Amino acid sequence: MSVSPTMKATQQHAGSRITAACRAALSDASDYSSYMSLGVTASATPPATFADVAHVDGLPDSLTSSFWDSAAETFTQSFLEGALVQYTDTYTLQVEKRLDSHYLAGHYLWFLGWHTNAPGGSDAPDWHAGPYLIR
Repeated sequence: MSVSPTMKATQQHAGSRITAACRAALSDASDYSSYMSLGVTASATPPATFADVAHVDGLPDSLTSSFWDSAAETFTQSFLEGALVQYTDTYTLQVEKRLDSHYLAGHYLWFLGWHTNAPGGSDAPDWHAGPYLIR
């Protein structure tokens, strides 16, 4: 898998809104994983399965989900004599979120990539970025 995910989350002070800027850069055409979400866990350990995530937002489709304040995709590919020689697919997602019953101080925020738009139970994330400790 050739995905480079990043998440930069910030808060002005404890209890204030979280701003999360997320980016996933795919560099291999076979690594199509467009189902991206924010997840919240009680532990700083990366979630091994969907069941390990206490709350998820941003699904079923990252680019059209009303959860994200902004969402964009930049896609390029180059061919030489019919062969793919360069591929990049970059997703940039941003959201500002108030603390609530799902986004709790002392919990951890993750940017997660899924192979399906409806992950469940034992589905494992394809990749993750984080965690950010919510204050």
